[in-house]
Amino acid sequence: TPLTMVDALDFVAGEVEPRFGARPAVLFELRGVMGSAYGALGQLERSAEFYTGALELARSLYPDDPRIWADPAGQLAAALEGLDRHDEARDHLEPVLAALVESGHGDTTAAATVRMRLGAAYQALGRMTEAEPHLRSALEAREQSLGPDHRETMVAANLLSLFLSADRRPEEAEPLARRNYETTVRSLGEDHPDAIAAATNLAILLSGGGKQAEALRLLETALPLSRRVLGDEHQHTVAVMQNLATVLGAAGEYDRAIPLFRETYERARADGGDEHSLTLSTKNNLAYTLERAGRLDEARIVAAELYDTMMRLQPDSPNTLVVTVNLGRICRALGETRPALSYYDTGLITARRVLPDPHPLTSTLRLGRGLCLLQLGAATAADAVRAANDALAQMQGADHPRSRAVAATIAATYDQLGDAENAAAWRSLARPDDR
Repeated sequence: TPLTMVDALDFVAGEVEPRFGARPAVLFELRGVMGSAYGALGQLERSAEFYTGALELARSLYPDDPRIWADPAGQLAAALEGLDRHDEARDHLEPVLAALVESGHGDTTAAATVRMRLGAAYQALGRMTEAEPHLRSALEAREQSLGPDHRETMVAANLLSLFLSADRRPEEAEPLARRNYETTVRSLGEDHPDAIAAATNLAILLSGGGKQAEALRLLETALPLSRRVLGDEHQHTVAVMQNLATVLGAAGEYDRAIPLFRETYERARADGGDEHSLTLSTKNNLAYTLERAGRLDEARIVAAELYDTMMRLQPDSPNTLVVTVNLGRICRALGETRPALSYYDTGLITARRVLPDPHPLTSTLRLGRGLCLLQLGAATAADAVRAANDALAQMQGADHPRSRAVAATIAATYDQLGDAENAAAWRSLARPDDR
């Protein structure tokens, strides 16, 4: 059997602890190196193990200087986030940040590193109001200490722009993403991988804000650059393909988007296998685009296959709950109300066990369940729908675009049931273009 890079790394890892166990300072550095190497190969479990060891040594070797704890803590959190273990990432980061603040280093670049990852963890856990101050503080600290054009400052700006985009605030996110793109192109050239990534991030954000033409121009330029610089099979090229397909779908160009999603899926599958994160995310986006194109039978097949895979691989993952929400919605659209209700019920059991309360995913599952009950004529359905909507509005704000979109969905359901009075009441809360 040919020796793989992971096999070679496993051999080296087996030599590290016995050889350098008596030299803790050297072992600290080596654990960080091994964590980085495993992370680069996508072996996040092993990466997390070594960064955990590095953080433990940092604490014991340098108990009075938590600045040295920051890098292994941040790298450990990144690995844990990749494994959807966001609560563990938070639990490692919070005491490190507290120690930095207590020792007078709360405004340093070390603290910025911790704040960035802590903000990302809070965001993944649905704690958006707690995430934003950390992400903003991290960017401010890096701008002051490193300058606005430094690569690490751009990383912080990118994380904040992605947060703002996820929070449906494109008007705030766009200037950050545009500055990131323009600075990266100016300093590294448009064909540098970082510039290609920055172009992709900006394009996705522009698309979310309705600026489809500019988003398509960026991605249609970025894709051939990525093919030339990185190659057709590189995972970053495949990611650009996926993003181009996503924007094409958002622009309503389904005849171009769906074949490109299928090509992206096959490339991701050939490179990483059926269970690779890029394969799974592409399949999810394909199902969503088929749904938007009105090809609901095809969307259901793809979404059901993905649901089965995710339930086998990551039954307790928030990503699996997102897939559950999507599959339930497709079933409802097909008139398969009872199967949809079953998916929502299964998702709620998991959500109550693994997510903090309240959480947007839990409330979204409750909303889907309530809409199913409404379609089935259950007496308690209207109260269940309103309670789920109120919970989402409390987390996001009643005037948040996502809250208005939920109101539009509820209004559409009442329309289908012929209940004009309730439909009008909910439509008054919806987004202006849904009224």
